[in-house]
Amino acid sequence: MADTSKNSIIGKSLQLARSNTGLAMVDAAKAIGISQSQLSRMETGDAAITAERLIDLASLYNVAPEHLLTGLVDTTMADPELDRIGDVIEFIEGVLAGTTTRPSARQIRDTVLSIYRLEAKSAFDNGKPFELQKYQGVVTTLIKRE
Repeated sequence: MADTSKNSIIGKSLQLARSNTGLAMVDAAKAIGISQSQLSRMETGDAAITAERLIDLASLYNVAPEHLLTGLVDTTMADPELDRIGDVIEFIEGVLAGTTTRPSARQIRDTVLSIYRLEAKSAFDNGKPFELQKYQGVVTTLIKRE
């Protein structure tokens, strides 16, 4: 009989690692040649995972297999989130290109975080791309406030 507590730890690690990569379950399953149902059962701890599948998933998720076994998967931002932060930075730099004085690094940081927070929930919930142009006035206001 499988150790369900160990399966649960591995399952949670698998879920987190997949989430960190931004992969949908169906895509991850397809990438290693199993059904979505099989991967779902592994992630919920309802099915044991073979060494071969563990290694395949670790490679796919770019984590060490032992991290999946021990629950030491890092919670990092996935590439789509990092790309969106990059989009916000590029947008703010574009707005700043038309200004005569450069704000402090702290003002730029605070502006990036403010816009990212404003837009992230809506964009992530709806799967829509950021609509950064609507923040032109917000950027100007935030940059000038200090």
